[in-house]
Amino acid sequence: MGTLTLIYEARWLPASVVLAIWAVLKVKQYYRLCHFKGPFSTGWFEIWHGLAYLSEDSHMKYKEATDKYGPIARVGPNELITTSLELVAHVMNEKQDSGKESHELESSVDVHVTKLVQLIRTKYCSTETKTNPFDLGKKMQYLALDVISHIGFGEPFGDLLSDQYVGGYIEDAE
Repeated sequence: MGTLTLIYEARWLPASVVLAIWAVLKVKQYYRLCHFKGPFSTGWFEIWHGLAYLSEDSHMKYKEATDKYGPIARVGPNELITTSLELVAHVMNEKQDSGKESHELESSVDVHVTKLVQLIRTKYCSTETKTNPFDLGKKMQYLALDVISHIGFGEPFGDLLSDQYVGGYIEDAE
């Protein structure tokens, strides 16, 4: 019974430890971005950001924050917003390894969009006497799968070329 009594009497100790750890983490979180200014309490709590995000005019609240606090404003303990297009471009270039992946994606999309246009022109163009309907939704799925497979595997599945599902990927997804 003595051990249980001792634990009961020291119940404040675990609570104090948890509270101290929470306080240290909050202070560390605050100082991480403390050089960015923002609305009251945004360095400590998510309240302002959450209310702004859920409001019908969140874009105006974020604009007001950047108008008042500068092109980079703090809207939460770990959240910043910016109106600087140069900063966004810089951050995106840092994440994309000098744009290598972006270039490969763009060229792949260009190649397969050209194939889609060619498919439509050769197989689905209507005349005054004949109508050739087609399902644009399916053709866009073909396009997406060919682009993704080209980027991911080095060659497209060939859905656009054959004008049908190849490999059953879409059926499996549906």
